[in-house]
Amino acid sequence: MSDEEPSPTPIPVSVRLFISGAVIATASLFAVVLRDGSVPGPAALAAFLALAVPVWWIGETRISGAVTISLISVLLLGAAVVLGPLGAGLLGLGFGLLTRGGMPAWARVFNGALGAASGLVGGLAYLAAGGSTQPATLHGAASLATELGFPLLAADVCQALVNAVLIAGIMRVSQGVPLRLMAARLLESGPVYVAYGILAFLLIVLWFPAGVGPASSLLILLPLVAAHWTYVQYAAQEQAREQSLDLLVGALELKVPALRGHSSRVADLAARAAEHLGMGPAEVLDVRRAAMLHDLGHLRHSSGDGPRHAQRAEDAARLVGGLSFLAGACEVLRSLARPVGGRSRSAQLVSGASALDRSQVVEPDDRSAAAVVIDLRNAGLVSAEVEDALVWAISRTAGGPGGHP
Repeated sequence: MSDEEPSPTPIPVSVRLFISGAVIATASLFAVVLRDGSVPGPAALAAFLALAVPVWWIGETRISGAVTISLISVLLLGAAVVLGPLGAGLLGLGFGLLTRGGMPAWARVFNGALGAASGLVGGLAYLAAGGSTQPATLHGAASLATELGFPLLAADVCQALVNAVLIAGIMRVSQGVPLRLMAARLLESGPVYVAYGILAFLLIVLWFPAGVGPASSLLILLPLVAAHWTYVQYAAQEQAREQSLDLLVGALELKVPALRGHSSRVADLAARAAEHLGMGPAEVLDVRRAAMLHDLGHLRHSSGDGPRHAQRAEDAARLVGGLSFLAGACEVLRSLARPVGGRSRSAQLVSGASALDRSQVVEPDDRSAAAVVIDLRNAGLVSAEVEDALVWAISRTAGGPGGHP
């Protein structure tokens, strides 16, 4: 056995360039705010650092796909008012560089640039929208709305846009996820950013007009943790649903060992092709789940060979039809059971991805993956756009459908 360390995966040039651009842009923003000369007060800075520790420890919660929810955004919004653009930028930089969990150095650098840019842009947007630099002097609903509330909303929107642009960009250059799809995914967290803004507004009102001072950061910690707990429960529910699918697929693979890994490979390939077609997040999820379950009909039959492909899909839809969260996937499965000419685009993606994986991994033949897709198109099993999407998905999947070199 060799004692040599495995060589690290090379970083694509496109990823290097994108991260370099993000770092340069963020450094330029720091240069702009440094010219102003305003430095955060020590008491305010200490209070935010004290609140940052539990928020950093809580970390982030993955809601779906690449979309994560983190309470750091609340602190960055509050810092935009209390600490100014420079303080908010430094706070975001620290959060990004110290992100919990193992990750490549380039990812940590990107997170640092993302956090710093969010804080800087939020602080600058707050000032540009007429936000007060002396919130302690604000009294009455009118002044709180025009000099704190609306500017804070502008900062909230700008922070969300910075996150959307940078995350969508890095996902595009690193994984090939279409910008439109990534933007749609990030928009799902729009209501969460509204909640961020409300919590940040409460933090500032307690700090200054109410006269609580830095201790307000402790008062706001409880609703912050409660909000995070709500997100965690939602994420846990989604995880439980995915685990139930894994159990069904596991039962299938025990009965038909030749299909071990087939469902997950088909799901990954079909979902990637669906993303390329610009299908929405909900549609992509339905395609992925239908692909995971398309062979489940084997469980209804004693024979290991099982029924034909279309019948397996129909049987699968019957098996899981009572689960409301699989309603969309069941529609795809029922479409898969129809005659070839009447299948939906989603069903064609599942059927095509399954045929690809069978020909390349389950029962390999001498055809290339590209040749299989062409044969599917010539046989009328997939449309021209589905053919193109599958070819694109193959090119973006390491080693082709089966993930083998």
